[in-house]
Amino acid sequence: MDPDSLKLGNMRSDPSPTPRYSCCSRSSRRSVSNYFDRGYRRRLLPMEPIVGEESSGCGKLKATFGLRVEAGLIKAASFRSTTCITLVAYCELLGEMATGMMLREAIQITPEKLIDGFTEVPLAKQDRAVLALKALATAIIRAVEAGNHRV
Repeated sequence: MDPDSLKLGNMRSDPSPTPRYSCCSRSSRRSVSNYFDRGYRRRLLPMEPIVGEESSGCGKLKATFGLRVEAGLIKAASFRSTTCITLVAYCELLGEMATGMMLREAIQITPEKLIDGFTEVPLAKQDRAVLALKALATAIIRAVEAGNHRV
């Protein structure tokens, strides 16, 4: 094995180089860490105008979603949550999933769909998906109440 391949951590038997960073890889793999990083930075941005009620659960964890909705279509989603890596990652993934959906489609996202997004989350922390969905649901209800949007 040549020394250059060891510098990159390439232990594969074929000669093609392995990308050094995940952003350069051939497949885009979801990771809790990547979604947490994005979601944690998002907290500096203003919330979207239609803000749901603060939802709590899983001990002392809290989450709130904000939506920008036009003609029943979610144009943008934002959130605030307790700094729990798993909760922030689920909220970030949920905001990404809901953006571009009609309100009636977004309300049908299941906890299983979120949980399937991150296979590395231990069973004991998968309840954060339910909390994220609960927060989104209150924002959807507010959107319906505030703007004559149908679900």
